[in-house]
Amino acid sequence: MESNSGEVLFDICHVSHTFETEEGKTFDALKDVTAQIKKGEFTAIIGTNGSGKSTLARHLNALLIPTEGELIVEGMRTSDAGRVWDIRQKVGMVFQNPDNQLVAAVVEEDVAFGPENLGVPPEEIRERVDLALEKVGMTSYRKQAPSMLSGGQKQRLSIARALARTPEILIFDDSFSALDYKTDAVLREGLAKELPGTTKIIVAQRISTIRNADQILVLDRGEIAGLGTHDALMASCTVYREIAMSQLSEEELKKGGASK
Repeated sequence: MESNSGEVLFDICHVSHTFETEEGKTFDALKDVTAQIKKGEFTAIIGTNGSGKSTLARHLNALLIPTEGELIVEGMRTSDAGRVWDIRQKVGMVFQNPDNQLVAAVVEEDVAFGPENLGVPPEEIRERVDLALEKVGMTSYRKQAPSMLSGGQKQRLSIARALARTPEILIFDDSFSALDYKTDAVLREGLAKELPGTTKIIVAQRISTIRNADQILVLDRGEIAGLGTHDALMASCTVYREIAMSQLSEEELKKGGASK
């Protein structure tokens, strides 16, 4: 697990979010969600389909603004339009569908896109690109066209693109689902080793991806069903336990949260 400095980075205060459908109907994607995420922690968000995981993730970098309540990032309210740019500078986000994030004709140019927009000097950009591609195992693909990559390779490219920005916070919105289990584990272990002080937030479907998180937030129909470590939730949260039992073998269930 990551070290816990105790400094609150995200303060999620009674956040609710209501969407309106094309038919004019409304539905509550989030309902009175309250939680804190501390600096340097590995926090996970999990739940069944439609539970509000991605909606909550999009609030963390001000892509969505709460219908009710407020979300504060290092003292900055996401509802303050004048601070949105500052918030997004701190947060690197990798979405579930990598095709929506790829912007260049060549892999290395795609990774360089973020640092270039930030005004990073060319020599430093090259260093960041090299390091980011190495961390995700994509160095040999640097001259290829992103359109020719497999789904898993595109996802790794999206992660490299976020890493090249060197953000203080990394949010992965179901970004590991396109990876096979082995690549998923290797990449997460690499990120933990190479970025020990970075705050990591992973939205996931797989228990195996997040079982060693410092805290796991369990959502069910837009509400918090549980909050704690893997072992604590296995003992106290029915929703989490049902997800775990549907995915893990008996041997894996016995290992507890320390297992990768």
